[in-house]
Amino acid sequence: MSSVAHVPSVPRLDHHGRVTQARVGRSEWTKLRSVRSTRYSLAAAVLFTIGLAALACAVVAHHYPNMSPRDQADFHPLEVTLVGVQLAQLAIGILGILVITGEYSRTPAWESRPVTVGAKVVKPTPIFTKLDPAIVDDELARLAEPGA
Repeated sequence: MSSVAHVPSVPRLDHHGRVTQARVGRSEWTKLRSVRSTRYSLAAAVLFTIGLAALACAVVAHHYPNMSPRDQADFHPLEVTLVGVQLAQLAIGILGILVITGEYSRTPAWESRPVTVGAKVVKPTPIFTKLDPAIVDDELARLAEPGA
């Protein structure tokens, strides 16, 4: 005699509209705001972009009158103003890493079981059922060998 366990079904949520760019943008903005270091990363990017450029421009403005005519002719002001952009890109890249890893750092819905050293390993089951059974049997035999 077999019995069937009754598993309660999860009710479906009401559908309140389509997926739009505005809704996706709003959800991404919420995710970005939920990361604790967003303000610090954005402040660091602004500080690097504006602060280092202002500092570099002040240093160059101080030394420009003492430069040789050849150095003055070879001077590129854009290089000086973009001094902090690479560090700002680093700060924004770190923010992106924090946002992405923060999304996956939550505790999973399933319980993780601790691995006991020396415990018997469960025999693996094939994932794909359309494989030739002989190949599956050979691979399972290979995995069962000591040292595999």
